Amino acid sequence: MVVGVDGSASADTALAVAVDQARELGAGLHIVSAMELPPSLPAYSGAYREAAFEVVERGAVRAAAALGDSRVDTQVVSGSPATALLGELHRDDLLVVGSHGHRPVARMLLGSTSTTVAAHAPCPVLVVRGPRVRTLGPVVVGVDGSTTSVEAVRLAAAVADRESATLRAVLALSPVTDALGFVSGPDDPQVSEAQAVLAEAVAGIAVDHPDLVVDQVVAQTHPVEALLRHARGARLVVVGSRGLGGLEAMLLGSVSREVLHHSSCPVLVVRSARDRQPA
Repeated sequence: MVVGVDGSASADTALAVAVDQARELGAGLHIVSAMELPPSLPAYSGAYREAAFEVVERGAVRAAAALGDSRVDTQVVSGSPATALLGELHRDDLLVVGSHGHRPVARMLLGSTSTTVAAHAPCPVLVVRGPRVRTLGPVVVGVDGSTTSVEAVRLAAAVADRESATLRAVLALSPVTDALGFVSGPDDPQVSEAQAVLAEAVAGIAVDHPDLVVDQVVAQTHPVEALLRHARGARLVVVGSRGLGGLEAMLLGSVSREVLHHSSCPVLVVRSARDRQPA
């Protein structure tokens, strides 16, 4: 488990979530901060270094109180926050980051660090917004039939089962209308095909999670609108880093990018095993 910290309120929320996740999974926690020195201000390098170490030490004290000293370690890396975090990751990790840090970005937009690591990390990335809000809502996962969404369903089911939550699998397709312009019902061949794709995506869940309740939703709307609608009141939204749009593996797909920017709950971005880079 890896968490990025920079002293911001968003990073503090990310640390709290990472501690909880590490405790539930019995995992260790690696706390990382970046020391990005302005080239125009070399005289302030000592102050930047001291501030970075202070941030990780504060985080380590908080984490060790819950996990024990042996399960917590820290790292301060020179360079940009995104580069620092990516350099510490392996395929089997989970990275937790805040939606934005100290940089002057609009509060409703995703920060450049979280966007970059979600696009390039070789492991799942959990992006959280502060302040932290606990909810009994479902775990929502986007399904589109791609190999990445298969991995997203697998991880979403594991989280939902661990937290005794309902898993809501959502597949969106463009509205299907008849000759009179009315939206077609579930008997329409396109809708039926979408339902079959969704059913296949969740068919194997019962093997590993026999008691998990799974809701299957076919929404006749844009995938972003469908996922953001179901994100309201959800505890987590899980999306693939890219879907069937054919984008390059190292780029975020348009759906995952928009959900990251606008979701009201934490978002877990998942890469397929095929798209992950060697550790």
